[in-house]
Amino acid sequence: MRLMKIKMLDKLYHPIYSFYRGKPYDFSTLENQEIFLSYADTFNDKFEGSVFVDCKEFEEQYLHNFVGDCYFQELSSKFKFCKDISILDEIFIHTDVNGLSIPNDMSMGIKELLIHTDWKKFKNRLEKTYQKYLCEIDKVRKSFGIKCFTVIPPETNSIMWAYYGNNYKGFCCNFSLGKIVYDLPSSRCDEYGKFIYEHFEKVKYKDNFAPSIKIDCFKLLEIPIDKIKCSPYILDAVKKSLAIKQSQWKHEKEIRLIIKDDENIEIAERTKHGFKIRFPYLSEISYCCKKSHPFLSEEKGESKKHEHVKILAKRLNLICKRLTPSREKKIFNVEQVFPYPPKGIAYDYSPDDELPF
Repeated sequence: MRLMKIKMLDKLYHPIYSFYRGKPYDFSTLENQEIFLSYADTFNDKFEGSVFVDCKEFEEQYLHNFVGDCYFQELSSKFKFCKDISILDEIFIHTDVNGLSIPNDMSMGIKELLIHTDWKKFKNRLEKTYQKYLCEIDKVRKSFGIKCFTVIPPETNSIMWAYYGNNYKGFCCNFSLGKIVYDLPSSRCDEYGKFIYEHFEKVKYKDNFAPSIKIDCFKLLEIPIDKIKCSPYILDAVKKSLAIKQSQWKHEKEIRLIIKDDENIEIAERTKHGFKIRFPYLSEISYCCKKSHPFLSEEKGESKKHEHVKILAKRLNLICKRLTPSREKKIFNVEQVFPYPPKGIAYDYSPDDELPF
């Protein structure tokens, strides 16, 4: 059984990579074998994770629920002249206090409904209900934590080194989900790994800015407003939307770990921007220098952050690699700096070496 689960984990993109800017918080989080999942509202692209609730469709479904099937069909036949015309707006136009402009060929039941209903109050109630649903759906969106990864190896990913790797001053982590870990708190290793595996989503890329997930208003209005936060339909729609990005980003070949902040998982730390969870799958770490030179000194390409990367690798007993540009190839040259290379000058770690936290 254990072997089967490990093989299942290996079916995911293996390994996966994430770039870090090299902030003190990055080092402390990784040393604790954790990752930080950010809430969607902290993303630069505010279109991400949005779902679409069509206002006109919501209005018609709300009216449908109010008057019933038969009356709604009659109202549609008399007041819906084209798809862009609002039935409710037409009702406002054709009804007055005396009901004199109501079409004569309408049933008596509809005429009485039109005359005795306060449509202004109905419209206000409808709009408030619509906004409440939008507000609750947005709360659901903001409750998901997201961690972004790429399947492109760092030695072939110069664009992401420049953008996500703090213009080459940061570093890149290689995570192997098939890695066997025995020190997970409160759960068995294979069960935790299965949970993580099941919460990965491959990002799909779309060509427009509009939200790609549209909410069915019939299904929406069947859900009480106070139950939106736990509705499987809404949760699934929002999660799918969080795995969609504009096509301009397709070069990233991204996958995302998407977890709701009230799921059955131990949260190590919670902030207004997201939360940290246990993620003991870090297997390798690399940093990149703009200049190509053997055994670069800090003045010739390596930054203080790069020194901290090597210290972190030693503390966690990880492979650490240095990448430098290659004029002959389309990928970076790769040199292992920890564990100590068999030949050449090794990095000299001092017991006093410290990470920036």
